[in-house]
Amino acid sequence: MVLKGLENCSPRIGIEAERAAEVGFAENERLACQTEITGDVTVEILNPEEVED
Repeated sequence: MVLKGLENCSPRIGIEAERAAEVGFAENERLACQTEITGDVTVEILNPEEVED
């Protein structure tokens, strides 16, 4: 979850956009493997066991 610096993350495209729509991600919930960072960003790593389906 991006806490600060969302403006420094690339826009969602392709697989990430599809997955975000399927699951209903909030705007600041991003897939690290699909996000390009262009500046300072503060994140919180979510524990999958604590995330509701």
